[in-house]
Amino acid sequence: MVVYSPHGRDLLTLFEKRFEALHPDIDVRWLDMGSQDVYDRLRSERANPQADVWFGGPSLVLAQAAAESLLDCWRPVWADAIPPRGRGAGDCYLAAYETPAVFLYAEKVVPAAEAPQDWDDLLDRKWKGKLIIRDPLASGTMRAVFGLIIARGLKQTGDTAAGFGWLRRLDGQTKVYEQNPALISEKIARQEGLITIWDLPDVLISRRRGMPIGYVFPKSGTVAIEDGIAVVRGAKHLAAARAYVDFVGSVEMHRARPRVDALVGPARARHRRRGRPLTAPFLEIQAIEKRWSLDVTVGPVTLDIARGEILSLLGPSGSGKTTMLRLLAGFETADAGRIAVANEDVTAVPPARRHFGMVFQHYALFPHLDVGDNVGFGLPKSPDRDARITAALGLVDLAGFERRKVHELSGGQQQRVSLARALAPEPRVLLLDEPLSNLDPALRERTRHELREVIKRVGITTVFVTHEQEEAFDLGDRIAVLNQGRLEQVGAPDVLYEHPANLFVATFVGRANVFRGDAARALGGNGKGVLVVRPERLRFSEAGLPGLVRERRYVGAAAFFQIESDDHQHFEVLAEPDAARVGQRVYVEATRVIAL
Repeated sequence: MVVYSPHGRDLLTLFEKRFEALHPDIDVRWLDMGSQDVYDRLRSERANPQADVWFGGPSLVLAQAAAESLLDCWRPVWADAIPPRGRGAGDCYLAAYETPAVFLYAEKVVPAAEAPQDWDDLLDRKWKGKLIIRDPLASGTMRAVFGLIIARGLKQTGDTAAGFGWLRRLDGQTKVYEQNPALISEKIARQEGLITIWDLPDVLISRRRGMPIGYVFPKSGTVAIEDGIAVVRGAKHLAAARAYVDFVGSVEMHRARPRVDALVGPARARHRRRGRPLTAPFLEIQAIEKRWSLDVTVGPVTLDIARGEILSLLGPSGSGKTTMLRLLAGFETADAGRIAVANEDVTAVPPARRHFGMVFQHYALFPHLDVGDNVGFGLPKSPDRDARITAALGLVDLAGFERRKVHELSGGQQQRVSLARALAPEPRVLLLDEPLSNLDPALRERTRHELREVIKRVGITTVFVTHEQEEAFDLGDRIAVLNQGRLEQVGAPDVLYEHPANLFVATFVGRANVFRGDAARALGGNGKGVLVVRPERLRFSEAGLPGLVRERRYVGAAAFFQIESDDHQHFEVLAEPDAARVGQRVYVEATRVIAL
């Protein structure tokens, strides 16, 4: 089943995975494009429709499509909940959401107090050449925003000329009109532009992934787009398309979709926290703190973790990640802060009553018990005890292992028995304390793939502690980086790698070259602060930063070249093995830099 939508990869992937979990026989595919592009494409495909669902677009463009008989008139199960103004003629489309437009800014370089607070602030000379605007020809959102400006001018002066004049001034401020909606947040985060106007749900998703962006609701008001959905006429997978539309408008997905509870005051501030989970938080860690001495403290740490999410706690030795896990489990008592699960405060609740499962670093299996008794150790005696043991072993692909002895198992099998024991009591939260550290590298890689598959199959909220970056990236939906007891950054793996919050995260997560002074300027920096460039983002060129190849380390399909610049800064370039030779003078340029 194919969905055409302007809603971007992250939101569409969320809906895809949730829907496919309920309908495993349906494979959802989607194409991300502006609502005007969807309309144009449906017109061109009228004789042979390729899409089944159109998800996302203002009522005006959907009404045009309905008038041209491009949509299948049909009432989803939630249609009666939509007021008349949100329905198309004959129920050919319905408004599933109201989506406000907000100002988006690069919060690394634009303080919140200096960001535009209202529409006329966008015309301030300091933003000239620093605005990225979505192409209004392709975007229903931007046409609605432009319509708001024209209507405002008409109300103030009785003439549309004022609004069009304002838009001409905005055009003079604009650096580029972006064609790809998926790149808008990325470009602001990379500081290719500093300000834009965009849909709040997409902004919240980008912030949830850890992108360094902030947002502001215009003080005088903003446009709230009635975001519609429709089945395409002639859809090749009609039953699946209708099931998808039913699902998109369901209560479950309204709760899961990024949203704010109110557009003013404290609620707005709550949602400004970087790294907030996509859905309403299931596990909440609020300013939790543990003090070992005057000089050794973990926290305060604040984290929200969504239901079914895997959060990796990553940090060097002594960073406080295991202490955080023990605080969650109740093995340590917090000196300040609060822990809540499903809105229930468990800060002072004993470990046994928290209903958390835990997998320890050394598995803690009983050698004198067989596999079945190990898995059932924490289960009360009941008629369904054996069935729960069997079910838990089935989850980890160890069905039939009940009578095996622990010493007969491989390291990977022992790890899965420990996981089955943690899952058997059906805990609310699963805690993993470096459970793969005792396995050899090859087995560790295979086991972590199996571990993530099991956790996602069960759908349990999970916190995973590791000092291995590859494990954190492979297992975690998001990663929280700890250092000396402090939370440095939380976000999706790609955001931490491409948009680190500070120099520690940049150098701890992945390989990184740090440039200062003349070397930084030669690579495009302004000489202030530092420039971080990943080895694979450097390449040999005819001009750029000069240096001498000091060493070459062959790693198979590529090689790391150790370079010394003329001002004696050392860095490495990842390139093809024959790209340079030791002793050769070279020039290097950067394809992507991180300014800190």
